[in-house]
Amino acid sequence: MEIVALTIPAAMEFLQTNERHYKSDAKPLFAIGISHEGVMCGAVVVGERSGEAELCHIYSVGEYQGYTILYGAAWRATKAMGYKKMIL
Repeated sequence: MEIVALTIPAAMEFLQTNERHYKSDAKPLFAIGISHEGVMCGAVVVGERSGEAELCHIYSVGEYQGYTILYGAAWRATKAMGYKKMIL
């Protein structure tokens, strides 16, 4: 599995296709995905609400450690942007 950069529209399309509960009113900041052998198998969208980073949505299609990889990548990117915490 590898971490891949995603555009926010591509991540939202993946999430809406695979997870019907995608709803968040936070302003999206960035998206990260994971792929296995070239097939997208997970995505996370991190947004901002009231000046704090918020994990808007995360979904993995059952890949081993998919959620862990996405959480880790999202947190590292959030820290690199200068945020001190991320609301889940």
